Amino acid sequence: MNSKYKIICLWLLLMSGIFLTLLSFKNAISWSVKEEKFYEEGNVNYSVYLKDNNYFTEKFLPEGKQYITSLIDYVDTTFTYTFQGNEAYNYKYSYDITATLVANQKDSPDEVLYDKDFVLKEKEEKSGINPFVINENIKIDYGYFNSIMNEFKSTYALSMDAYLKVQLNIYWDVKEPIFGQKVDKKSSLDLVIPLSEQTIKVGMDTNDINNQVSVKSKPTIQLNNMIYFIMFWIFVLFDTWVAILLLNSYAEERKRKGEYLFKLEKIEKQYDRAIVETNVLPEITSNVIDVGTFEELLDARENVEKPILHKKTDIGSIFMIADDNIVYRYILRK
Repeated sequence: MNSKYKIICLWLLLMSGIFLTLLSFKNAISWSVKEEKFYEEGNVNYSVYLKDNNYFTEKFLPEGKQYITSLIDYVDTTFTYTFQGNEAYNYKYSYDITATLVANQKDSPDEVLYDKDFVLKEKEEKSGINPFVINENIKIDYGYFNSIMNEFKSTYALSMDAYLKVQLNIYWDVKEPIFGQKVDKKSSLDLVIPLSEQTIKVGMDTNDINNQVSVKSKPTIQLNNMIYFIMFWIFVLFDTWVAILLLNSYAEERKRKGEYLFKLEKIEKQYDRAIVETNVLPEITSNVIDVGTFEELLDARENVEKPILHKKTDIGSIFMIADDNIVYRYILRK
């Protein structure tokens, strides 16, 4: 068989073998990943209750309104939170409600002048409940916190912004590891109440929770079909055998052609557009510059913008560029 066609046939056999190897592996083996999901939702609702006055007939105003600070009695806040997990696991929960009183430089939130924490509900712990639901109502004494900030502001004659951040902090974890991993999370629901202003808009910075926590196992391999698994290894051996034959064929082809033919074929294949085949080279009547490599001849071609002439002779292949009184030449000898 012609060496060239032999190599082509071996390549086709190798590609077919690799395809069948991958197909057998796909049918024999499957990858699986286990996953557990946990869901949590929460939101904050509030109403602003008013002191007795001659202007408003309502006892309270709903969220999202403008409020006159001197008329506010208290802010009635409800934190609602739900956690839903897989019933197969044991859970532990704890939560508390805190309020943080903050004063910062006017229009500079990062420059904190004063802050103090207050516990509105001590930490409470529960376990073994699924789903777990929190529904906590907190009445915030607006006048108390506002008076602290007004006194601080007037005592030190400060230009400042002040607010009260009321926060439900929830902590939950799974008692035993899942897929070898410790699973826990902290979430929070916030209500920010501006202070020390003539009118305020409570609740501009409430936040909701709508999260999904996903825990995945490491991928595991499972044997689905023993026949395909045996075929996979047969094709692996077949591919190896064909690859060895292919490498030997290339080695024999290079040895058969010899170094000269191998280099010539490489030049003709790579630089076909730059070469003009000819049976007769121009007579040399000018200076001849012999270059050591074909790449150097290519560099000369870029400078003179003339074609490279090629002729096969008894001594080898002659590549030549004729430019006025200079001839650039490269000889690939047999």
